Amino acid sequence: MKEDSVDWEPVLSKLIAYAYSLLNNLEKDDKGEVAKDLAVDAITKHLENPSKFDPKRNPNFIWYLKYNILRSLVYNHNNSSRVKLENHSILFKDNNDAPERYYCENMNIDENIDANILLKEIKLLIKDDKSLISIFEKRYFEGKKKSEICEELEISPDEYNNRLKSLKRVSKKHLITII
Repeated sequence: MKEDSVDWEPVLSKLIAYAYSLLNNLEKDDKGEVAKDLAVDAITKHLENPSKFDPKRNPNFIWYLKYNILRSLVYNHNNSSRVKLENHSILFKDNNDAPERYYCENMNIDENIDANILLKEIKLLIKDDKSLISIFEKRYFEGKKKSEICEELEISPDEYNNRLKSLKRVSKKHLITII
């Protein structure tokens, strides 16, 4: 594939959108900038060694950039010491038995990146259950503590625990259906 024949603008747009969907726990403004930087890095990395793309093996150039280059860049970014520390403090703040722990522990690179996508799927699955979605969003996307959630939702710690158990059941059922 000749690089001078590639229209990079639509390629860059697709890569930015893909990187954005994989980035963990960044503010919306930061996420867009980081996604753009990672997409540009993926293209640069390809241009530095274009012979790694083999159209005979897979003719889809964008697929190659996404899954062979960009995913590893996003993975490295998400696991950098700063981001890893932020993710750890948000995701496992007050409960070692949190639902995402079932997905994020002991995973290979692809599974770890896909854990964020899985959490988004669970969010869509429970979007109509107000009792579960409120806890899910506050806990896993806003990073709030149990006490803060109980206060905001005006529920007891026991009610919080009951809802969390329900959330775990739904999460496990969803995980079983996709395995």
